[in-house]
Amino acid sequence: MNQVFTKATTNFSAFHLNIRSLAKNFYKLHDFVSVLNKAPSGIAVSETWLNCESAVGTIQLQNYNIMHKPSSTRAGVLVSTYKIV
Repeated sequence: MNQVFTKATTNFSAFHLNIRSLAKNFYKLHDFVSVLNKAPSGIAVSETWLNCESAVGTIQLQNYNIMHKPSSTRAGVLVSTYKIV
């Protein structure tokens, strides 16, 4: 059992990016991810400045699901997480 757990966890990779407006800088995230040799398992993005009405489809990365939640303390601030499918 320990060997299975170790093998599964060694393939996990992630990174965080303070994007300072995901709508404005999405192309930078997209370009960065597209040149990586290995796609990260997860991507955390902060200071996205999206609101509830923002179109998630315009900030979608291929092969990733996006999860996001508006901040409860500052209007327009959002943390988004991409998870590989």
